[in-house]
Amino acid sequence: MKKISMAIVAGAEKTCESIKEQLQTLFGDYINFVAFPIDKLSENETEFPLVLVSNQKFIQKVVSVFKSSAEFLIIHRTISKAGWDQVVNIPHRKKMLVVNDCFESTQETIAILQELGARHIQMVPYYPGVLINEEINSALCPSELELVPSNISDIVDIGQRVLDTSTLVDLLLKADLLNSETQAIILNYSNTIIPRSQGFENTMNELINTQTLLQRVLNLVEGGVIAFDNQYKITYLNVTAERLFNGQTINQLGENVGDLLEREGLKINLRSNINNQIVKIKRQNYILNKMNLHEHQTKTGGVITFQNAKIVEELDSNLRVHLKETGYEAKYHFDDIITSSPKVKKLITHAKRMSKSDLIVLIQGETGTGKELFAHAIHNYSNRTTFPFVAVNFSSLSDNLLESELFGYEEGAFTGAKKGGKPGLFEQAHKGTIFLDEIGDITPNLQTRLLRVLQQKEIIKVGGTKIIPVDVRIVVATNRDLLQLVSKGQFREDLYYRLKVLQVDIPPLRERKTDIPTIINHFSRQKGLGGYFSKRALNALSDYHWPGNVRELENTIDYLCAMSEGEIRIEDLPIDYPSSSLSKQSSDENNQNNKHKQMLPSDQLDQTLIPQEYLDIDRKTFILNLIYTARLNGQNAGRRSLIGLSRCKGVLFTENEIRDVVNELKSEGLLEVSIGRSGCKVTQKGYRHINK
Repeated sequence: MKKISMAIVAGAEKTCESIKEQLQTLFGDYINFVAFPIDKLSENETEFPLVLVSNQKFIQKVVSVFKSSAEFLIIHRTISKAGWDQVVNIPHRKKMLVVNDCFESTQETIAILQELGARHIQMVPYYPGVLINEEINSALCPSELELVPSNISDIVDIGQRVLDTSTLVDLLLKADLLNSETQAIILNYSNTIIPRSQGFENTMNELINTQTLLQRVLNLVEGGVIAFDNQYKITYLNVTAERLFNGQTINQLGENVGDLLEREGLKINLRSNINNQIVKIKRQNYILNKMNLHEHQTKTGGVITFQNAKIVEELDSNLRVHLKETGYEAKYHFDDIITSSPKVKKLITHAKRMSKSDLIVLIQGETGTGKELFAHAIHNYSNRTTFPFVAVNFSSLSDNLLESELFGYEEGAFTGAKKGGKPGLFEQAHKGTIFLDEIGDITPNLQTRLLRVLQQKEIIKVGGTKIIPVDVRIVVATNRDLLQLVSKGQFREDLYYRLKVLQVDIPPLRERKTDIPTIINHFSRQKGLGGYFSKRALNALSDYHWPGNVRELENTIDYLCAMSEGEIRIEDLPIDYPSSSLSKQSSDENNQNNKHKQMLPSDQLDQTLIPQEYLDIDRKTFILNLIYTARLNGQNAGRRSLIGLSRCKGVLFTENEIRDVVNELKSEGLLEVSIGRSGCKVTQKGYRHINK
């Protein structure tokens, strides 16, 4: 750690050296002290950030000599405990000379003694040149024995005056060096002196004890903690951070935190907050968080924490086990909804807006369209995401069982009731979300009770009388036409309009054909499908009406994973497809088998390939991004390279198709095309297109 320099100015050279020696002993590891007797100050002294002055009367000259940017601190001194013990033993009303080198120093010594409580002595000031008109046989001096009159033999030497703790604390605060190490130094030093301000001493000891306790607490934290000031200088490290960065606190305090991190290969933006960034230190992954600290809207520094990712992963695993045991975990997010359909993308945007509200959401859609997926995603995107997600299916439980599950029951409410009763699902979902699936199957009796919960936000347990308020977000789903049920008298009209606040209508798969290849590609990669689809087989899958929607499509891929290998042809598809449609396409397939051999098997590409015309992608933007990424990684971007790169993305282009797209991009000024292996290069206009 680089030392800073400070100047000391005192009246006599001996005093200068005494103060310098004391400070060097205490803080020599942090500060370089330079002493100047007042009569030897010159006009061109070196610039110092802080100048310590032993006497107020020297300030005017000191200010004229040192640069205007310097700060000045008046030194306050006291006496040691050993010297004070001698003062206490002096007989009452004894008259003594107080000897020092000048008038000011003598007066200061007398003032210190009186301030500390030595009022039982009659003190007479004595210094070179002063005349004493009375006979005094005793003297008291702070190690100025050579100045004591020769006729006096009764001398009490109280030792050199020492620096008061208030001066030491002020010095460290101005130098921004008050930390756990220097506080410990002051605490040990304060045990050897008599402080001039007992109140200040008590306050300082309380502060040090508080910070010592804080340090002990932070040392118990498993992760590393580094604190730094607004100049990015390290002010604190706990023991975990010390071990992590191979150092000792005394060597790392005051160092630039950015330099410390860079030695471990970490380059982070220290100006901004960082949340859960994964970094590697000593071949282990850590989760890094950085927070800026502010006081009165001014940045005062920051804190960086490091958590071992393995420990966090274990804790997360334990939590997930608990959540799965209780069944109160929302498993899916909006990112889990696989789609290329503009209609579904727009639906997701609307659902995200709905998530931030506490209003009831009604999700409608055919079987297998993903209603439960949307319900989970709405909860995870909402402000209630940290609270329970409780799901119940109305079609799977009897009326009596549903009532006790939803609202709970009191002890003795019915035969077989648990001792102590049981909380209902509404209670357990408090502050979170309750998902009522297949709401169209609810019985009239439960409709009445559910309506009360929606209106009053409160429940009564089965067999109970106590009203229990609940705070839950309600999401309901159904594959039935609730309005038609209302017209038939099978569903309460008031309940229907209570539920129909925010509505999500998920379209069936047959109404979003562009999603079929996308979802096939997703499930094929997810489930490890070992074969590849012929074009005719893909046509058949795209033309099929999918009455079971996405769930049926997933089951189809599961079937093919178990039963197919190599090329997947029409006859390999599950038997419940319309035979007429399949036989017509199958008759053409053998004739065109060789034409579609261009689709390589997935064991060579680690994923199932789908021709690009079946995917809802912007061909030009897709190829432009491939070229940009290749150039960024130092790879060639020729036509053959682009074919391989697109296959790695799970999309198949022929060489002619690549050529056509590249020519379009070149004609629009988005690409420069070179002859040879270097291939294509993105222009400035192309970069702007990518950024859009």
